Amino acid sequence: MGDVEAAAAGHFMALAVQYLVAGRAAAALQLSIIPGNLLHHAIEMELKSLLVTDIGLEKLRQRKYGHNLASLWLAAVVRHPDLGSSARQATVEQLDRFESLRYPDDMIDQGAAIRLGWTASDPLPALTVPSYDLVMEDLDELFQAIFVATGRNPLVSLAGLSEAALAAMRDRNRYPIG
Repeated sequence: MGDVEAAAAGHFMALAVQYLVAGRAAAALQLSIIPGNLLHHAIEMELKSLLVTDIGLEKLRQRKYGHNLASLWLAAVVRHPDLGSSARQATVEQLDRFESLRYPDDMIDQGAAIRLGWTASDPLPALTVPSYDLVMEDLDELFQAIFVATGRNPLVSLAGLSEAALAAMRDRNRYPIG
């Protein structure tokens, strides 16, 4: 891995950790739309950190993954098969749906039910409007698994975070990265 890729991987991971902190804090504050969007970006940046070390920055740009978590996830699992599981796939798919909520068009046209939980629970009932469900425990497990696959040092990735940011990362988190 060259210097450019190493710098890009570090930058993507720094963004991933900051989005994770912000998303978890927003979830703790019981905000509705914002946690899913921030956590979508956390996983997106983390997957890009992983992929840039595998394929290089130029190929990452050329493939134009954008914000598409499904495509990023597929590329990551192809290169890191140990990441693949049906539970993680389901988490990625559910989280990817939050990207459409960045702009209110779909919510205005179709309505939306946004449901956030901290731990896995019984299946949620079907709704007549699109539902966007996020279970923090599943997201934390996914984040930790991708982080481990990157081989990054948690102490380096968490360096410089305030005590409040570290507390937000530890809050109800069974799968911490450091």
